[in-house]
Amino acid sequence: MKTARLFLNKSFFFWSPWSGPLANGTMARNPWLKINPFESIAKGSQEGNDLVNKSVGKIISFTWVMGCISLMFIGFFWLRSMKGIYSNIAYITLIPVVISWLVTMGTIGDHRFRIPTMSLSVFLQVMGYFALRHKVKTRSFAVALEPNASPR
Repeated sequence: MKTARLFLNKSFFFWSPWSGPLANGTMARNPWLKINPFESIAKGSQEGNDLVNKSVGKIISFTWVMGCISLMFIGFFWLRSMKGIYSNIAYITLIPVVISWLVTMGTIGDHRFRIPTMSLSVFLQVMGYFALRHKVKTRSFAVALEPNASPR
């Protein structure tokens, strides 16, 4: 039971934000923290600290993490549904992210390990955004791709 809980915590630590109430990991020397506006708000006053680090900040951070993971998988499944080279691109971008995620869960469990594959996960998140946008416009995730399309 403890192992499963640790495994889930490490999984969440992999996706945790770099700052804020859910920041877990060893990013204390991250240069972004020097200019991060949320850090400035939290250090500016007690009200700012409460806003960033209490329940409102935790809800926003948790929603952000779950949204990023969800968009990544939506983007993967949408690309995969297009068949052909798009399906290959979906697997080529997701596999390194998942491998990095699993390695992190088996070792330290830190968000620093996300950095090498961040461009791939962000690409899939953008594809997830486009999939949701397409769903809103057409009421379907299905994409009308022309097989054997030729120039007109």
